[in-house]
Amino acid sequence: MIGKVSVLMCLMTLLAGCDSQTQSLFVEDTEVVNVVKTGDANFTTTHFSGSNVCASCHNGITDISGTDVSVESDWDSTMMANAARDPLFRAKLASEISRNPGLQSAIEKKCARCHTPMASVQAQSNGEAVALLSPGFFDENNRLFDAAMDGVSCTLCHQIESNSTLGTEAGFSGNYSINLNRIIYGPFANPMSMPMQQSVNFTPQYSSHMSGSELCSGCHNLLTDVVDSVTGTLTGAKFPEQMIYSEWENSSYSQNTSKKSCQDCHMPATNGVRVSNRGMMISTRDNFSKHYFVGANTFMLDIFKNNKEQLGVSANNFDKTIERTRENLQSAATVSIGNTSMNNGSLNFDVNVINNSGHKLPGGYPARRVYLHTTIIDSNGSIVFESGKLNSDGSIVGVDSDASANSYEAHHNLVTSAEQVPVYEAIMANSQGQLTYTLMNGASYLKDNRLLPTGFDKNIVDVKIKPSSDAILDNNFTAGQDMVSYQIPVQGTAPYTINVALNYQALAYRYAQDLFQDVNSHEYVKVFKTLYDNANIRKETIHSTSSIVP
Repeated sequence: MIGKVSVLMCLMTLLAGCDSQTQSLFVEDTEVVNVVKTGDANFTTTHFSGSNVCASCHNGITDISGTDVSVESDWDSTMMANAARDPLFRAKLASEISRNPGLQSAIEKKCARCHTPMASVQAQSNGEAVALLSPGFFDENNRLFDAAMDGVSCTLCHQIESNSTLGTEAGFSGNYSINLNRIIYGPFANPMSMPMQQSVNFTPQYSSHMSGSELCSGCHNLLTDVVDSVTGTLTGAKFPEQMIYSEWENSSYSQNTSKKSCQDCHMPATNGVRVSNRGMMISTRDNFSKHYFVGANTFMLDIFKNNKEQLGVSANNFDKTIERTRENLQSAATVSIGNTSMNNGSLNFDVNVINNSGHKLPGGYPARRVYLHTTIIDSNGSIVFESGKLNSDGSIVGVDSDASANSYEAHHNLVTSAEQVPVYEAIMANSQGQLTYTLMNGASYLKDNRLLPTGFDKNIVDVKIKPSSDAILDNNFTAGQDMVSYQIPVQGTAPYTINVALNYQALAYRYAQDLFQDVNSHEYVKVFKTLYDNANIRKETIHSTSSIVP
C-alpha cells in the first residue's frame, strides 16, 4: 500500500470539494498518493448502461454444480473492468503525449477507443470531443466520466455488431462497429426479450459472432501511426503494436479440426446456467462463458488489490482473479530438458520450450517478456552456473537491456555463459532503425522472438506478425516450440542437478525505466513509479523442471 491509508482516509473528505478527478496528497515528505474517483456504474447514456445495471439480473447465478458464475462479480476484478484505472496505461499515455505533444488529440482518441470505449463511442455519437486528460473523460466533471471509468463493460462488448469489417484490418485498431439501436447480442438462440426491454430498454438478440475470436479483434489487433523520429511528423506508415488476433488466425487454433476461439481459453465455459436471476420462465443454458477474462497480468492485478482506494477500485475479489490468472499462465507453456551429457568438463543439454497458447507468448503489448532461468547445482549443493537470475527491482542479471538502455538481449539458440539469457520478447525500432520504447516512434521490430503458436509458419506469414531475422534464421525456433542448447563448463562434483524455469514478466525492467524518465512530466508517471517500486510481484513462473546428470 502506498503511503498510510489512515492518513489518506482522514483527508479524503477535504478533497471532496476539489474540481479535479485526480488529487495529489504529499504523504511522508515527497511521496505521492493518487486518489482516483471510482465512478458510478449505475449510469445510463443514450447507447450504454453501466455494469451495475446489468448486475441486478446477471449476478447471483450458478452453474449445474452450484458454483457461482455471477457475470459482473467475475468481471469487476479483471483488467478489462479496470482498463481506465490502469496506472501503467495512464502513465504511458502521459509519457507518449509529453514526447509527442503535437499528437495529443490523436493519441487520446486512439487510446480512448479501447480503454474508455463507452465514453468514446457516446461522445462521438454526440458530436463531442474524445479526450482523456483533463478536462477529458478522466475528469470527474466530464459528463461521460462514469461511462469511462466502467472500462470495457457489458453493454460495450454485447453491442459490437457483426459486419463486413469485423475481423478485418478495417475493423482493427478500435474500429469496431456498435449497434446504436440498443440491441444486445448474445450467444444463445431464442432469448426472452421482454424482461430486458422492460427493465433496461435493451433488446437481446442471438448472434454467433459473440462466440468468435473476431469479436476481440477490434482492440487486440492494434496498428498505430508511425512518427518520424527526426521530424516528429506522421509518416503515414502503420506499426503492429499488437496482433494477437492475426497470430491466432495463423495458428492451428483457428482451424476447423482443432478450433479454439479466444473465448474458449479466456472465458472458460460451463453448463446448466440460468443467465438471469429473475424470471421463472428462463431455462438453463449450456456452454455459458464465465466472465473471468483471465489473462497473465498478476503484476497489475496485485497492484489494484493493494491500492484500491488510491486507484478508485471497488472490486473485492482480486485474490480469486489472481489465482485464475496464475492457473492460466501455468497452462500456457511447458519446458523440458533433454540430450544431457558430460564432455571434457562441459555439461551439455537442450531446453525445449513448448507454447500451448493460441498466439505468440508473451502476447500483446510489447512491454512483456518471457525468459529462461537456468541453474546447475553440484552434489554439494553449490550453484556452479546460473543464467537468468532475477533481481528484486525486476531486472535480470546478464540481460543486456537491463544493464544498458541502448542495447537488448540477442536471440540465443546456444548458451555458453551466464551472460547469455534466452529472453522471448518484442523490441521496437524507430523510423531510423534505432531502439525505442516510445510506442508512437515504433516503426518496426529489432527483435521479435516471442514463442510462436502451433501451426504458425514463420516463413510465409504476413510481415506484420513475422518474427525478426535472428529468430527466422534459427531452425530450432519453429511453430509451437523453441529449443535452446547449453554447453556449460562446470566445476564441482557430480552428479549435477539442472533446474530450468520459464518465467513471465508483465512489465520488462528497461521498458519501465524508460517510462520513468518522464517522472516529472506528469503526475501519472510519478504515481506509477511509486506503485512499481512497491509492487510485490516481479515475475510469475509458467513452468519449471529438473534433471540430474550423473
